[in-house]
Amino acid sequence: MTLYGLLGVFRRRWYVLALVIAATAAAGVGFARDGGLYVTRTLIAFDAPDSGAWEDGGSADRGIIVFASAVATEVNGGRSPLAYSTADAPFYGAGIRQGVRVAVPDTGGQWEVVYNKAAITIDAVSPNRQWVLDQQRTKVAAVLAAASARQASITPANRIAVSVAPLSETIEDVVPSRVAQALAAAALGVVALLVGGWLAVAWDRRASAGGRRPGGVHGLRRLLGGRERT
Repeated sequence: MTLYGLLGVFRRRWYVLALVIAATAAAGVGFARDGGLYVTRTLIAFDAPDSGAWEDGGSADRGIIVFASAVATEVNGGRSPLAYSTADAPFYGAGIRQGVRVAVPDTGGQWEVVYNKAAITIDAVSPNRQWVLDQQRTKVAAVLAAASARQASITPANRIAVSVAPLSETIEDVVPSRVAQALAAAALGVVALLVGGWLAVAWDRRASAGGRRPGGVHGLRRLLGGRERT
């Protein structure tokens, strides 16, 4: 189809384009009003009783790393958490708008498991700040309780030290920037034109094959399921 022919289809089936653009715009407005997200990444470090300053953020001892991994597995109910290509990838970066993740930081990527630090990170994300706070408190308490129960038979002086990094308990409000919003709006516009154009051409071919009247108000009535006067 030539450009002139395509423009002719758009002129005859303008209502198809209009309906698709209106639906896309409504969806875009809905997403914009949905606002940002509240996120947090809480770090719980596991250290040997005689650890030094060089073990900040969790011990590198393999036995303690295994212990932290066992605690994370218990808190997760035996399920493995989602794996990402990098350990510092944001939880909401996978398109998750509400959820919680408890895992030992994995530096091996998505296809290989490599644990270098005995620590547990608790990621929580939601449009509701109170939900994030509740999940954070619940999961931190669960990790501390599981670690304590696993060491109940060990003398306090020989127990693995478990501590929550204070600065990691902050809950942040993540909102899209103006540039990101503009790019998203442009992308929706392109999608609306592509989908609307394809539907307009398909509707025009169907109408032409049936020998029906040209587009305009008559075509809009047919598209909406209304009856047409003869």
